[in-house]
Amino acid sequence: MSKIYYIKVNYMRYYFILFILYEIIISFYFYKQYTNKVSDQHQSVLKLVEHSLDNSINTFGLANDDFHSQYSYKISRLVSQSNGASLEVRNEIREELLDAFMPFYINKKLYAFEGMHIFDQRGYSLLRFHEPDKYNDHIVNLRYSLQSMLKNFSYQKGFELGVFKESYRFQYPLFYDGDFVGSYEYSVSPKALMNEMKKFYANQYLLLFKSKQNNFLERTENVKKHYSKAMIGTNEFYFQVPLHSEGFDELYFNYIIKNKKTIKAINSKRASVVDYNYKGQNLAVAIKPIYDIENKHIAYMFIYVNNNHIINFRYEFFIAIFISSLFSLMLFIFIIKQVKHRLYVMELVNMQHDMLVVTDGEKIKDANNALLKFFGFETLKDFNKKHLCVCEFFIEEDGYLQQYNNGIIWTQYMIQNPDIKFRVKILDISNNNMKIFEVEYELFKDTHYTFILFRDVTDEVDIQNELLTRANYDALTNIYNRDRFEYFLTIELEKSSQNNELFSLIMFDIDHFKLVNDNFGHDIGDTILKEITSLVSSHIRDTDTFARWGGEEFMIISKAEIEHSELFSEKLRSIIDEHIFPHVADVTCSFGVTQLHKNDTLESIVKRCDDILYKAKNSGRNCVRFMK
Repeated sequence: MSKIYYIKVNYMRYYFILFILYEIIISFYFYKQYTNKVSDQHQSVLKLVEHSLDNSINTFGLANDDFHSQYSYKISRLVSQSNGASLEVRNEIREELLDAFMPFYINKKLYAFEGMHIFDQRGYSLLRFHEPDKYNDHIVNLRYSLQSMLKNFSYQKGFELGVFKESYRFQYPLFYDGDFVGSYEYSVSPKALMNEMKKFYANQYLLLFKSKQNNFLERTENVKKHYSKAMIGTNEFYFQVPLHSEGFDELYFNYIIKNKKTIKAINSKRASVVDYNYKGQNLAVAIKPIYDIENKHIAYMFIYVNNNHIINFRYEFFIAIFISSLFSLMLFIFIIKQVKHRLYVMELVNMQHDMLVVTDGEKIKDANNALLKFFGFETLKDFNKKHLCVCEFFIEEDGYLQQYNNGIIWTQYMIQNPDIKFRVKILDISNNNMKIFEVEYELFKDTHYTFILFRDVTDEVDIQNELLTRANYDALTNIYNRDRFEYFLTIELEKSSQNNELFSLIMFDIDHFKLVNDNFGHDIGDTILKEITSLVSSHIRDTDTFARWGGEEFMIISKAEIEHSELFSEKLRSIIDEHIFPHVADVTCSFGVTQLHKNDTLESIVKRCDDILYKAKNSGRNCVRFMK
């Protein structure tokens, strides 16, 4: 009996030890899975916050860029006249700026722009659209952005804190005749910026500014009354009130700012997501550091986030532990199930259309069937007999990832440049077509291997290229359209103002084209348009720009003086006149040619060229008229 008992006790002891070891291992495994999911979820939230902030800034920035491209020349001209002028002249210029651009400012204000400010060459305030009666003050010493502008003459954007308020500013340098004459800026309030962020990531936002960093104590009592103070550990912050207007529960807010997790997150000075259990509720707040235009840390952004995922992860964790404990007596069966599960996962991986590979950058350790099939191999062993790395198939082309980039192997280059979206070109040997893949990676912890995903984006790139073509090219003739031509003409005008480079503008249209459409139909008319486009395209130089202006009208930017451009136009006229067109016996064109004049604008040079073309029409058509 004692021997049987001894065997039984030893067996039970062995089972108990095995059970404990199993519980430790499986608990640690599931806990690791849980923490990874939580970490991934937190990183996803932080990326969404970053994405919403970037998109919001870009939304306001694009609106500003639009205005800058259209009106910066006029503003520059007026500001240049104010530099060194008397107060009377500066006041007249200020009134002219107000009359010209106040409607734009009012419209943008409705869109949440907070202020618009123009500065002269020395950094003196020329005009505040949001405070027109306040001007001629010198605030360079109070504004790092102005100091930087006067030093570098370059565009900049970012948060900046003033004596009265905080703003996100977009600042543009102003140049006239190649000289820096001043600058202007748009301001967006933090509240407007956060409201815009809600459109991209629908949560509640709150900015807490650092008191010491932002000299909050120096603000007047009239300004301070719009803010409230908050202590997080030993750090003092302030925020705009009322708090409830931002959707924050005041009791919960007071709870989280006193919580040790919040203090730890603040002291780390890194973006993070903190989970809380508040009155039985599982809640979370994302905390993002905010830096100003000088790259100084000035604030933290608090964002309420949905914590349902974390609750689900936690629930999954406890369920997993419960199930593993329940089936601990069937350990070997469980192992078999795990093996089957792993095979199932591998089957799922192999069912993926995207190519997956595990590599150290020089040799493949593992790959899915999609990759092997693409390169024409049955197994990874067959692949490794002829090739070491998938990078051997990368096509060397600028803008695409290559085997070695600046002397660095491709996997390490991706890791060192995490902000770049990488793509590779690989030849599909099955049909000899070029494929474009977007490359994503994930590091294996504590190893030198990297998990690489190749996602085929060839169709997406083709669609993007098609959309770009539609935006810039005329659908019928496949040459530049009017919008694109005006863009190139604007560039030429800017280059000319800086480098005194001359060019000529040629406008021509088809004589009696309406009769062609009326008598022969629009299909024949389209054929004539395309054939004339082909004739002209085959004779212009690579440096010239050719576009369809509209209807039967065409434009050419000729990088030559008018004498040459007039002879070139006569040559084109003759070629068209002598060409035999299908269905229509006689097709001729009239040409108007002009040369760039001093102080020309896009509108002035186009109108002059159009007037000259009109003279050609009145001179019997099928001729060239020009004006120096």
